[in-house]
Amino acid sequence: SNFDNQTITPNIGSGYGSSVTFSGLGARTAANLKQRVYVQGGLGFDHTVVASTSISESAGVRTVTGSATVFHNKVKVIGTSTFNSVTYNDTSCVPISGSISTAFAAGANVAPTAIGLNLVGKTESLAFNGDGTAIYTDSSGSSTLVKLSHCF
Repeated sequence: SNFDNQTITPNIGSGYGSSVTFSGLGARTAANLKQRVYVQGGLGFDHTVVASTSISESAGVRTVTGSATVFHNKVKVIGTSTFNSVTYNDTSCVPISGSISTAFAAGANVAPTAIGLNLVGKTESLAFNGDGTAIYTDSSGSSTLVKLSHCF
């Protein structure tokens, strides 16, 4: 479910979840996610995530292209992130090239909260450098070099 009452078709059977598609040779070709992440209380959050990506994989290099839509159910705004040839290799757990850009918009059926209105119409991006860093450009256009240090 999401704040905007937009229909999200089931991903697996009759519900949410994640799926990865493989080629006949065992290479990943796509990844899809439909999930609600909800934590109550205090600084809790409530997001519904719908992602669809294609993956090209060859000789230890994976390139991801696609999008992820995040319904921020508390502030009633939608963020859509576009993965632009985000590339990984077998020697690094963080991307080595490509970028992710995110645009924030109001929902089609429910108005944003006052906090959500501050995000509507704004964009941000992350461009990967290949050395464990990226350039983060915030919604005001200000850029910062960030170190990518978390690997999962």
